[in-house]
Amino acid sequence: MQSLAATLLRVTDRGLYCDAGDFHIDPWLPVDQAVVTHAHGDHARWGSRSYLGSREGERVLRTRLGAGARIRTVEWGEPVEINGVRISLHPAGHILGSAQVRVEHGGEVWVVSGDYKTEPDPTCTPFEPVRCHTFVSESTFGLPIYRWAPRRRCSRRSVPGGAPTGRPAARRCSLGMRWARRSACLPGCWEWRRADLHPWGSGATEPGLP
Repeated sequence: MQSLAATLLRVTDRGLYCDAGDFHIDPWLPVDQAVVTHAHGDHARWGSRSYLGSREGERVLRTRLGAGARIRTVEWGEPVEINGVRISLHPAGHILGSAQVRVEHGGEVWVVSGDYKTEPDPTCTPFEPVRCHTFVSESTFGLPIYRWAPRRRCSRRSVPGGAPTGRPAARRCSLGMRWARRSACLPGCWEWRRADLHPWGSGATEPGLP
């Protein structure tokens, strides 16, 4: 007989699925119930009947999914039951509102990381280690060829930039999260006035949050 640990979460053609709770985590296609780790477009996709996300990330999630999306948000660590499966969201430290999803059923606990980072970030709640039996880790940049420089060094390279205006600039993503992170750490690197620094993006990223 297949063990519970082998079936608590599985990959389907719509994404990571929990049979016992009948919900998906960051589904690739529309589903009835989506648990969303964060608001980036490769994790939060349009079309699902209902969504569960973190209270901290509610604004950016609604910006991504639109005013008509049915979204329920919860505080960090607040337990929710879906069809007898206990779910809670815990900080992932990636962007504002980014969450790890803790899934508990029948004495088995799995944690799905979503995108995460362990380096402190002034724009979001820091990563929180969560005890579990199985940790499902996002690994977009998991190969050993990737080595990340400290945030302060990266921030020093952010400006001055090659904006079309020729003024100091930092490129932003569609939700404004990269711009938020860079601008938050700039005061520790330079004495720029806010008026002297301008976010800019390509046609693929506009419009974004201010």
